[in-house]
Amino acid sequence: MLLLACALYLPAGLVLGGGLATGQAEPLRWGAASLYFAAFLAFLFRREAGRQRWGGYSAAVLLSTAMVIIFCGVAGQFWAWERGLLLGGINLLLVAIIDGLFRFRRASGFVLAAALLAGLLLPARLWLWPIDAPGATESRPRLAVMTSLPLGPVRGRAISEVLTGGEGPDPVATALSRHFRLEFIDFLSAPPLIAGEGRLLLAHPRALQPEELVALDYWIREGGKALILADPALAWPSSLPLGDPRRPPVTSLLDPLLTHWGVALEPAQDSRNINRRRMDDGRLLATMGGSRFGLSTRDCVPEAEALLARCRIGRGEALLVADSDLLNPALWMGEFGTGGERDRISDNMQLAARWLGVREEELAPQTGWILKSAAINYGFAAASLPLLFLLALLLERRRKRHGK
Repeated sequence: MLLLACALYLPAGLVLGGGLATGQAEPLRWGAASLYFAAFLAFLFRREAGRQRWGGYSAAVLLSTAMVIIFCGVAGQFWAWERGLLLGGINLLLVAIIDGLFRFRRASGFVLAAALLAGLLLPARLWLWPIDAPGATESRPRLAVMTSLPLGPVRGRAISEVLTGGEGPDPVATALSRHFRLEFIDFLSAPPLIAGEGRLLLAHPRALQPEELVALDYWIREGGKALILADPALAWPSSLPLGDPRRPPVTSLLDPLLTHWGVALEPAQDSRNINRRRMDDGRLLATMGGSRFGLSTRDCVPEAEALLARCRIGRGEALLVADSDLLNPALWMGEFGTGGERDRISDNMQLAARWLGVREEELAPQTGWILKSAAINYGFAAASLPLLFLLALLLERRRKRHGK
């Protein structure tokens, strides 16, 4: 029964913790199943003596914790030893509390156990899922934003609200506002660019006029930094009819600027399938219809199989990304997500913030990601090894006992 409890804990936590829904391989997500696991252990060892009971508790928690760590390491390529140990401590403390429901005679025992549990859960909450409230307005730098995508304010309302009739703030603008004071602009010229304090997000804009292209090129050469999203086949859905000037262009209109810099945006090979890739730093980027850049200059360095191009333009820098759908909330917060760190299905907004100059320590902590369904099978197979090893030891011990 003990081995069965440990074996069931792994798939139960994967489902109850939202690992399957989000693709996150994070040990602390198994805390959602810990209460049921602890209750089952307390019931299983209810008749045992104190030393035998706690020996069984410790063995079960140690085995289950090892299985979770191995699963996350293999399936999500994320070896979170410290968070796994924290999960084990939470499980052991939950067992103690439930065990105490039948054995503690004084209320002080409940108070002490609850305080210890809160002491473990609070740092887990702040560590893995930091509070999403933005910092002080004065401490956030300005970010100039120009885009044709359905995000940002329009006469005091989010564009997504205007187009769909929905309510609430735009999730992209909300995510960026945690790190920046957004300044949405309609025309590229020196004053609004300077107001961005050296930072610009140019996300799949409308066709730029010649004077705007000149102003942008000059501003970057003088030390400006820009994140430029250019999509050859935008898949972001829109309720506006074709030909409506408010509808984002189907393809990027930045070819004159890119050609001037020695960069060519290649056509998209597949514009409807979501491509999930793990970046060099371990973060997960989800794109749709993304392409790659062809480079004919030494000023630009390709990254991520040329999906990105980092260009030194004079004294400034432009990071080019061959996809604009990465900002689409459907690719990073899911269909039923709230935009919080716990519900994210990719690191798109964390990557966008880092590309715009936000430091890694100011972003949500990294987590493991299950990229393919086959990874789940490999993870379960690897996590079963300690279980099978213990089962073999028990069978061998039983064989020797009966042999005598």
